[in-house]
Amino acid sequence: MKTDVFSWMVGIGALKYERVFSEKISAQLGFLFSPNWPTWCSEECSTKGFAITPEFRYYLSKKPAPRGFYLAPNLRYMKIEEENREENGVATLTIISPAVNLGIQFVLINALLIDIWAGPAVNIKSLEETVPDMGISAGELGIRIGVSIGVVF
Repeated sequence: MKTDVFSWMVGIGALKYERVFSEKISAQLGFLFSPNWPTWCSEECSTKGFAITPEFRYYLSKKPAPRGFYLAPNLRYMKIEEENREENGVATLTIISPAVNLGIQFVLINALLIDIWAGPAVNIKSLEETVPDMGISAGELGIRIGVSIGVVF
């Protein structure tokens, strides 16, 4: 079980579970959630959201999974809803984002885990608004960078 270090700093909860299937292969399932998603909107806005990210991992190192360098194609489904009380509007942003991460995972003292990764992502978005131009948006191309800590059991 792991959690993202930087997500908690901006008010987004993150939990991940990785299951090892062989010396080179594992799969991970990640969840992001926030009752108050970070936003640059005024105080009149409230934003909430969640994401789910299934990920396949192929370990490139001589060490058995879950240790060492890995290549990880993944697909994130994210939904963010912003309510603007001042304009009486709601915007819902849905993003489907395929990505490929390159990472390295360390297991210290056979229990503590540190996972560092980065990789390109493509954001395919769908936006529904009751008031036009509420300001919620997503880029087409992006990069995912992260650090997770966790325990091995």
